[in-house]
Amino acid sequence: MLIVLWPLPVRAAGTASIDAAISEGKCREAATTATAALVEAPSAALWRLLGDARRCLGETRPAALAYRRYLSEVGPDPTVEVLLRGLRER
Repeated sequence: MLIVLWPLPVRAAGTASIDAAISEGKCREAATTATAALVEAPSAALWRLLGDARRCLGETRPAALAYRRYLSEVGPDPTVEVLLRGLRER
């Protein structure tokens, strides 16, 4: 049985709420909110945050995929490239 929890609309909260959830260790909440937000209004910033949330959860492959999507939209980003290398080493 799959239970889906719908977070508050991201438009009202913005990406800052996702970032704050990650900082507070609420990684599952952040991943759920970022995923819902990407369905509603995809953006590079949300792909980056989804990668951060998935990395926080220890979900290496989903984190790497989100980071790659982010890089495909914004181009080179040394910080994210370092994060990707770290994920590959796991």
